[in-house]
Amino acid sequence: MLTNICVNTLTGLPASGKSTFCQKIQREAQTFNVIHICYDDFIRLPTTDDSPAQSHYFQSKQYKKHRFSLLWLIQQLIDDIKQNTDFSKFQLAILTDFPHVKLNVTFESSKKLYLLLIDDTMHYKSMRKEVRTLARDNELGYFVTYFHSTLDGAIERNRGRTFTVDENHLKRMHAIIEGPTDEDGQIIRVNVDDDEEIATNFVESFALDCIKTPLKSLQLVSEPVVEQTIIHKVDLVLRQCVHRKMRLCKETNRTGDLRKIAEALCAKRSFVLREIKLGRIDLPDNLDDLSNLID
Repeated sequence: MLTNICVNTLTGLPASGKSTFCQKIQREAQTFNVIHICYDDFIRLPTTDDSPAQSHYFQSKQYKKHRFSLLWLIQQLIDDIKQNTDFSKFQLAILTDFPHVKLNVTFESSKKLYLLLIDDTMHYKSMRKEVRTLARDNELGYFVTYFHSTLDGAIERNRGRTFTVDENHLKRMHAIIEGPTDEDGQIIRVNVDDDEEIATNFVESFALDCIKTPLKSLQLVSEPVVEQTIIHKVDLVLRQCVHRKMRLCKETNRTGDLRKIAEALCAKRSFVLREIKLGRIDLPDNLDDLSNLID
């Protein structure tokens, strides 16, 4: 059975039109239910004009934890679509890790196809690979939309925006961004400096073709990548973390269904454990540090 989900990873400098593109697709799509996951809505930069401080944040454990939690969020969304549920796992995932985000998800029942727009700079190839791996594990359609821009062009557009990005941040992103290659899979390239626009019907047609040829999940090797004894120790650490968070919820009289919160935390524990088994998370010297992925 073919999938009905396509994931589109967006990549490009700030002020290159990614979010505007997403809003257009959401507004005009005829065939797909469109979900826009904008990383800026979930991961907030430190409120400082100090560029070195922001640069340090991008290398911090907190930033990496938030990005990992977003992958888990996307997985819950995929699960809910596959199971044709009311997006309860998705909403619980938001509540668990991003309580400041209020994302309303509604769909037209007549549309049976789903397009997930993953909106971020995705300046490193490794960042895009994480999303592509998630799509591959779920055997979904997948492609990248690359908003190519010169630094001068990005600065000029940024100065015309209501909410501007720090220009030092733009320069830093331009210096490190890794444009997509054939390794990223199917790619739509948009030349932003030439005011090039991509028609919504072309994007929908492209996504439909990707759905017809979804990524194939790799066969797991017979032996786990990480030794079973280590997996057992990791699982104990993660279980203790879940119990600790549940105890805190009870003590603080947190509103909401505690049973559902527990289900969300256990789902995240399973997701973390799977990523560790497959060797996608580097094990720290102190296994207790892994609890940061759930705390």
